[in-house]
Amino acid sequence: MKPVFAVAALFFALAHMNPAFATQAKTPAVRTEIDQTELKAASIPVENYIKALATGSVETARLAFHPSAHLVGVNRTGYYSTPIEEWMKSLTGSPTADEAQRKRSYAIIDLTPTTGVAKVILVYPSVTFIDHMALLKIGGEWKIVQKLSRAIRAPALVK
Repeated sequence: MKPVFAVAALFFALAHMNPAFATQAKTPAVRTEIDQTELKAASIPVENYIKALATGSVETARLAFHPSAHLVGVNRTGYYSTPIEEWMKSLTGSPTADEAQRKRSYAIIDLTPTTGVAKVILVYPSVTFIDHMALLKIGGEWKIVQKLSRAIRAPALVK
């Protein structure tokens, strides 16, 4: 047996025979239940984001996002990172002409006492966006600190 394999085999055997070592290697207990009050509070910025999209309201968008938040993703030209204030310039202050055809939904995927992730699905007539929102509890209030976005465009119609 080669020395490297012998050492690895010895290490493996000792690790499984020594209860103290095995205990250290275990994953710490993770709380899986989510406090419903906290879940509701963490949902507020996500709901404000969706409301801002539906109404075109910059003021409502500001309720959702931390001022230093960024929108990041990959488009046809590559990676981009846009300050959220720059993204907010696309909000017009009124609903879009095809607002009745747009569908939006979300789910809080994971939540700890101070961090969370939400998934937002925006189905529009010509594109579907899948947004993953990084949530952070800052000063007792939940805010979106990062918006990771993916656009899925409908294939061009073949004539």
